[in-house]
Amino acid sequence: MDYLEKVLPESIFISKSFQEYMGHLNCVFLDIETTGINSEFNKVILAGVLIKQENTLVSKQLFAEQKEEEKPLLNSLSEILMKADLIINYNGSSFDIPFLNRRFQKNGIAFSISRYMSLDLYRIIKKYGYITFPDYKLKTIEKFLGINRTDTISGKESVALYNEYIKTQNSLLKEKILLHNFEDIYYLPKILEIIKKYDLHKIVFENPRYLRTQEGHQKTIILKNDIKKEHLLTRGLCFCKDKDHASFTYGYDYSFSSHTSEFTIDIPLNKNKGLLYLSLQDFDFTYEKRLTFAHIPSHILPVKEEDAIHYIEINWFINDLVAHILTGDRLQVTGKK
Repeated sequence: MDYLEKVLPESIFISKSFQEYMGHLNCVFLDIETTGINSEFNKVILAGVLIKQENTLVSKQLFAEQKEEEKPLLNSLSEILMKADLIINYNGSSFDIPFLNRRFQKNGIAFSISRYMSLDLYRIIKKYGYITFPDYKLKTIEKFLGINRTDTISGKESVALYNEYIKTQNSLLKEKILLHNFEDIYYLPKILEIIKKYDLHKIVFENPRYLRTQEGHQKTIILKNDIKKEHLLTRGLCFCKDKDHASFTYGYDYSFSSHTSEFTIDIPLNKNKGLLYLSLQDFDFTYEKRLTFAHIPSHILPVKEEDAIHYIEINWFINDLVAHILTGDRLQVTGKK
């Protein structure tokens, strides 16, 4: 197996909102190359990761000189990924991550990537995008962003090149495959920049995310939030408690199962004309609103006005409520939008 590493004197653009929600996480950009699309029979022959280290980016590529080197490649990759909190990818939730998990299993490697670790830019652009693309291929998005690759091959072509490389050991073929993979990971941070044009607060509300606490530990994950009728519902995972617990007091109901590590929180909402809201006086902790609402009393937290949902306020209230209930921790955030 060949290991290649490059230190790039570059930094990642992170918007203020992204920094607040995810800046405390160890983020890794990931892309893999395989011998085909069926994870039962095909193998991983190249894995590329891009990691932020202080003011630089470090790319690491693991290349199997022979198909039989998949296991040591996966062992090395698992050692890198087990240190990651968030894996940023493009269509990785549908392909790369399930493929890797199956190959880890097939090779007897006791590691798997959890679905909540994936930030799939493909899914975000397709679901939340402010513009419709003719297709959502990686190179289409790169072209829209003005990214011009040196690499000219496709993933499908890299499979054919690898098979030819196995036979001939032609170093030029290897260089083409490595370049294709390198540019896939190298340009992912550039694609991440597109999020600044999206409503990241809505994305965070509707998708899994780590709880942010004062210690910054990642033992609690908020899986999903939802507003149904006159209830604000939150479901998540907590790996910092070992006993079942439930509470039906104060301004919410919650339950935790030590068997599944899953918790649920149900907050009944008040309704006044077109406003859904909760009263902060109903809760057993102090929460300071991030935004100012001139027409609403300070103890009222608006959740939804007509069709507009106040994602920023809800996200941080839920963050602090979950931290209060499950970790006994409180995060003091003073930043405004």
